Amino acid sequence: MVGLILLGAMLVLVAFNIPIGFAMGLGTLAGMLYRADLPIGLVAQRMVVMVDSFPLLAVPLFMLAGEIMSVGACSRKLVEFSMSLVGRIRGSLAHVTIVSSMFFAGITGSASADTAAVGAIMIPAMIKKGYDPDFVTSIQASAGTIGPIIPPSIPMVVFGYIAGVSVGDLFLGGVIPGILIGVSLMTVTFLYTRKGGDAYLSDTTPTMRQFLGAGLKALPALGLPVIILGGIFAGVFTPTEAAVVAVFYGLVVELIVYQELSMRQLPAILKRAAMVSSMVMFIVAVSGSFSWVLTVADVPQIFTEVLLSLSPHRAMRFLLINILLLIAGMLLDTTSILIILVPILMPVVNALGIDPVHFGVVVIVSLAIGMVTPPVGMGLYVACGLSKRRVSTVLRPLFPQVAAMVVVLLFITYFPPVVMFLPNLVRGK
Repeated sequence: MVGLILLGAMLVLVAFNIPIGFAMGLGTLAGMLYRADLPIGLVAQRMVVMVDSFPLLAVPLFMLAGEIMSVGACSRKLVEFSMSLVGRIRGSLAHVTIVSSMFFAGITGSASADTAAVGAIMIPAMIKKGYDPDFVTSIQASAGTIGPIIPPSIPMVVFGYIAGVSVGDLFLGGVIPGILIGVSLMTVTFLYTRKGGDAYLSDTTPTMRQFLGAGLKALPALGLPVIILGGIFAGVFTPTEAAVVAVFYGLVVELIVYQELSMRQLPAILKRAAMVSSMVMFIVAVSGSFSWVLTVADVPQIFTEVLLSLSPHRAMRFLLINILLLIAGMLLDTTSILIILVPILMPVVNALGIDPVHFGVVVIVSLAIGMVTPPVGMGLYVACGLSKRRVSTVLRPLFPQVAAMVVVLLFITYFPPVVMFLPNLVRGK
């Protein structure tokens, strides 16, 4: 009963547009008031315990690194390098958008940051070339979902902390699925632009000299994910320490190498990163008491029993989890879903014998797809804001792109080696 009151109160408050952090906190208080044996003082105690964590320091630090490198020259250098790679293909600018987003995903770890940084350059360019503005918006929003899948990934840091899973293994597990989503979007783009007009014809023929020049200029930006993953698996630093390295590396690249970021811009960058980080960390803090009350009320155990009773087949149970995550991604932001559902789903995952690293990557991909699906698709709204298009008109070209991403999701769900190849390779299995 306590679990129903807690979850019901939270959902009602969310329906009335109460911010999710406050909705979770007030829902927790409602559940604790129903149980007289639960002291209210535990709310503050559990909040402090939840954020008193060294691994969670990686979240604001990766956000700061992403802000630094999205404001400076990195995004433009990556776009120029992407153009030298796929500039010959029909619909080249759309393909550049996707490839640039894949590269930039290795810097920001955030779908919104990826969409905003690349979209600010590519959306005006595609519209100027004569591309359909609705298609332009949809492909930028879809490409932005790769941000939290290819490492480093802020949602993976949160998942790893909540589920007690190696963040480094999650980072490696996300590489191949992120590439597959990029390839699937490029396939949809190629098929779409074949039916378009002359606007989608490529008027660029990059030479080997241009490719090498653009690659050399983009090399400092491309070095960040290599340093992060290499340092983690070489045992040089932890994921949190890697986030510190990412911040200093970003400053060196933007201030000294590219010299397009000034010291005067740093206060504004720090302010933006602090504001976004504070929102995320407040939700994480509130989740401490929220998750604790759910556990006391045996909600994870009850949910496990119900889900396992719905079907005797392991594959169908995993499909039901996927559907739950996709629906949740349409309604709530990623951090909130991780905090609410992961503690409930992990007992189910353990009962089904699913590798937690495999499951973690499936969760992140599912929620990434939710970032471009209404009514709460943050990446979609960011892209629409950049192109000045309405969400309702963007949905038609968006549908086949989402369908392609769902196919990739099902593939990695039922073929675990796609996810586990790199983590197992590094582990020596």
